[in-house]
Amino acid sequence: MAEQDVTELVKRLEEASHLKKHGKATKITCSIFDRPDVKLDSWKFNEWDYGKSKRVLPCSARGLFIQNADSEPRIVTRGYDKFFNIDEVQRTSWRSIQDNTEGPYEITVKENGCIILIGGLEDGTVVVCSKHSTGPRDDINRNHSQAGQQFLEQQLKEKNLGLKDLGRYLYEANCTAIAEYCDDTFEEHILEYNRDNAGLYLHGLNYNTVGFSTFPMAKVAEFANAWGFKHIDYFTTEDSSSLKTFLTECEKAGHYNNQEIEGFVIRCKDKSTGGTFFFKYKFKEPYLMYRQWREVTREYISTKQRVFRYRSHNYITNKYMDFVIPLLDRDPKLADDFMNGKGIIKLRKLFLEDYGMSGLEILNLDKIKELEEAENHVENVIDENTKFLLVTIATIGCGKSTVSLTLNELFPESWGLVVNDNITSNKTDYIKSALQLFKDGKQFVLADKNNHQFRERAAVFEWINQYRDSYIPYNCNLQVIALCFVDEVSPEMRALTIDRVMKRGDNHQSIKSESDDQQKVLKIMQGFMNRFQPFLPSKDPDNKFDFHIQLEVGKNSSLKNTITVLKELQRNYGDVIPSIPDDSIVHQAFERALNYKPTITKIIKGGNKIDKKQHKPVYFSANVIDTDLLLQHVRKTIETHASEYPSLLKSLDSTPFKDALHITLYHKSQIRSVGIKAKQMWAKYLDRYKEYLSKENNSEATKNIIATEDSVSFKLRDLIWDKHVILATVSLLDDTHPIVMPDGTHLDHLTCLNKVPHITLALFSNEKTAKYSGELAKEVYEFGIQESDTDTGMISLGTTDNLQFSGKVCINL
Repeated sequence: MAEQDVTELVKRLEEASHLKKHGKATKITCSIFDRPDVKLDSWKFNEWDYGKSKRVLPCSARGLFIQNADSEPRIVTRGYDKFFNIDEVQRTSWRSIQDNTEGPYEITVKENGCIILIGGLEDGTVVVCSKHSTGPRDDINRNHSQAGQQFLEQQLKEKNLGLKDLGRYLYEANCTAIAEYCDDTFEEHILEYNRDNAGLYLHGLNYNTVGFSTFPMAKVAEFANAWGFKHIDYFTTEDSSSLKTFLTECEKAGHYNNQEIEGFVIRCKDKSTGGTFFFKYKFKEPYLMYRQWREVTREYISTKQRVFRYRSHNYITNKYMDFVIPLLDRDPKLADDFMNGKGIIKLRKLFLEDYGMSGLEILNLDKIKELEEAENHVENVIDENTKFLLVTIATIGCGKSTVSLTLNELFPESWGLVVNDNITSNKTDYIKSALQLFKDGKQFVLADKNNHQFRERAAVFEWINQYRDSYIPYNCNLQVIALCFVDEVSPEMRALTIDRVMKRGDNHQSIKSESDDQQKVLKIMQGFMNRFQPFLPSKDPDNKFDFHIQLEVGKNSSLKNTITVLKELQRNYGDVIPSIPDDSIVHQAFERALNYKPTITKIIKGGNKIDKKQHKPVYFSANVIDTDLLLQHVRKTIETHASEYPSLLKSLDSTPFKDALHITLYHKSQIRSVGIKAKQMWAKYLDRYKEYLSKENNSEATKNIIATEDSVSFKLRDLIWDKHVILATVSLLDDTHPIVMPDGTHLDHLTCLNKVPHITLALFSNEKTAKYSGELAKEVYEFGIQESDTDTGMISLGTTDNLQFSGKVCINL
């Protein structure tokens, strides 16, 4: 490894760490287990920065650890360059694979665990890393690198091999061993790894160089044999055509060698550079079916509410829920373990055993296929009855309205258009209006809105699930397609879109660049661009789209984007677009779109109206009655683990617990985010406490809290904290009817709207508000505590006391 190359790399990484957003590098300095005197710098970039054709990163390695950065820098461990699923980005489309890569194509089975990087120092010390950290940590309850090292030590001991022998070998060879740690006793994923097949599955040996260079699989297999690693199945094919045939046939079968697998990783060469090129081919099934079962179970445990319509596998998922709900309701520990990532596979296996089939048998059984097809959630047959919802993802001035109007002008009989800026009522009318057009006979509907953030895209699917049955026949296939106008917000794009908006003047529903102050318009546009979150097809909620089309923003791009949409729909859906109109017809439609004049001026109005003679509540809460007793038991739990988590004690020394504690039952902001049922619930709260809200009864103008006579009983569940906050999640004694009147009667129409009821105990920084507590609690209960990409250092501790506490229902103004 050329020292000057690594020195230059460190210099470029440090420069990138000072960038504000795009291409920003993040450095985390770590100690290692056996040599606390040795410090390694772990480097990473934001997820959306990898793989951008217009952005050149100093290094695209996922997992990069550098020693002696200030003097004689050396790469100690290096992961693979970030690689993508088939069709996830342009260069992993089959056309690009065929045109731009060459064999031999090494096909390796993709195991389902957590990645472990293993390197060595000059003295033979072995360095074991997870993707972005290594060494002791007191801010997590599951240390992947430590678990990986412990298993490595065990496997070497079984072969009578020394840890330092491995460390010296890796140091002298200047390479990193890359393994998948699969062990359900440590952490469950989707596929099962019991004691018989748990272990470190070696799947790569990378040279510790700035550029990506890796050993052939034959050498990897030799290394695995020599050092006691488990093998990754692999084989080779010479051409991309036979490769594609093999992969598609395996996916149709849903397995490889009669084993459920996640998919394959393919290694080949880039024709133009001769460099190594990786891509993956992930199976949709049964992996997605199992993942859906896991997520709907978590949702049920969190909310105690069951849904009956799912995005796929509707019939069998309902059978699964019929089976597991009684088990979860009878056994709170089963539910608690599930939310902490334990017993997920066990619960799935119990269902499969009861049903008498394996996951593969369920997917392949003709009768099940017929039932699923009848409910239109597995087969997804594309025919004349299929409906297509095209959802735009953009920022202001990208041309989304022009493209949408042009497409609508081309096919006025079969295409419909909903422009969000024309909607002046409820936010949900954006999707309800689109669904109404399907009901009116349209096959394609364009839903024109920026949808520039993940939460907005998530809301699209929430509203579809909530309202589709009222507008679309139950057996109708709905394909939801993303039209992605923006890949990244570049300086060029900023300048171009601002210029467009200024030139169109007042020809817009809400942004009047001619009448309004120019600085106001610029501030609005900059806000949208700064908040923009790129489309990530492998992440929720963007992975819920059935298909996405990548468009461009440039001079005269709208006409080109219109053609791109039609061609991509034709390529992916065949006969639904039998032919693309002649250029002259497209141009005429485009001109009509450019001449469009909006007839509506959008004015933002307030939401729920409350009588002026009443106080206006912001949220309803259960305020803890005996705060001292509750905090006494919180401190007891923390002190029990004081030696494990000294960072928490340090934080609490400088930031004491809050004096007043409460559980938020319902915040006004949830009216918009949760949906129609939440709006109805808000009305019920207002009705229940209307006497308290009367200004005649509570006339003090400065009063911020009104205490009622109703109460809520609860128990502490878990303590969760990170660098920003510490909170306690709670179990309400009656999840569905938690509020009790003075006579002991439960109110059967009022519930807690938070999926994970909790109490914010203290805020450690000014960067976050109390709202962040709810987001953190939900994240932990949905995904568990892991060494996540964000390295937030979350910790969760279960409380051991079984004390019951009470809170007084209060109205917060």
